[in-house]
Amino acid sequence: MCRCRQQNPELLGLLDGGGVGPDRVREHLAALAVTFDVAARVTRTPFFFSADLTAAARPVVVDGSLELIEAGWHREAMFWILATYARCQAVLAADAPQLVAGLLPSFEAALADLGVLSVAQRRRRADEVLGFLPRWWATAEEIVAALPAR
Repeated sequence: MCRCRQQNPELLGLLDGGGVGPDRVREHLAALAVTFDVAARVTRTPFFFSADLTAAARPVVVDGSLELIEAGWHREAMFWILATYARCQAVLAADAPQLVAGLLPSFEAALADLGVLSVAQRRRRADEVLGFLPRWWATAEEIVAALPAR
């Protein structure tokens, strides 16, 4: 993660929008913790990420994200916060749709801060990320080439 951030700040900018400061990321994390706890309690439908939404996983998700923020990696934390929010929303939609309306505004606030609230904004950002993939792949190859031989 560190090497990619140093060599490709453009990729991180594509993923997080580049404009969310650490204090706001902390706010999003606090709201995610509420959504996470609800999703962890109601989850029944098996998803490939179900193990990530359990009481046992909470320290990794919530405390780990806070550690990233405190270490100056708030942009990286925001990426994982949004990914976890999306997972929680999938669980809520499947297993407790009556709770979605009450928890959706905090997810939408995170999407808005990243500049991807609307479908059109998400499509544009996805296209930008896809266009960046060849450069991302080249960086991954550099990292692998620099690894010591095993």
